[in-house]
Amino acid sequence: AKLCYNPMKWFFGNELGGGEESVLPVECTVKPTPKIFIVDDSKLDRMTLAAFLSPHGYEMIPIESGVVALEKALDDPPDLIILDIVLPEMDGFEVLRRLKTAPETCEIPVLCTTGSSSLDSNLQAFDLGAEGFLTKPFNKVMVEAYVKAFVRMKQINDEHGHAEGDSAL
Repeated sequence: AKLCYNPMKWFFGNELGGGEESVLPVECTVKPTPKIFIVDDSKLDRMTLAAFLSPHGYEMIPIESGVVALEKALDDPPDLIILDIVLPEMDGFEVLRRLKTAPETCEIPVLCTTGSSSLDSNLQAFDLGAEGFLTKPFNKVMVEAYVKAFVRMKQINDEHGHAEGDSAL
């Protein structure tokens, strides 16, 4: 835990003064800024999602390739991955399959996106472990709602996991 300083000032000494002024440290937790990978080969779609989400204070990492997204997720896991299904080199379904089968990345929520309204694509993404699915063009309200919910879900899972790990010591 990190020590923060209580903004309340305390005075020590007798009621008539003569005491020392001090700021007391208290234990507090500071949550890091949620990190979101935006994985899409379309610069316009990455910019659109970033524009929707930037007012909410997320750290957004734009990524053009599924292969790069996998590497980065292993090196520095995000709180959420927004993953386009149609990508060069490796499609989003394969990226999703690899993310959800690797122990290091399997608990990262994944929100899939596509320009197709095919029910089969949605079902395939859910079968592979996606937490949600959005169709392009993006609806700002739905993007914000999904992201808020999935980031919060990840934070709760992380807190629960750390609490379990701490109690096992």
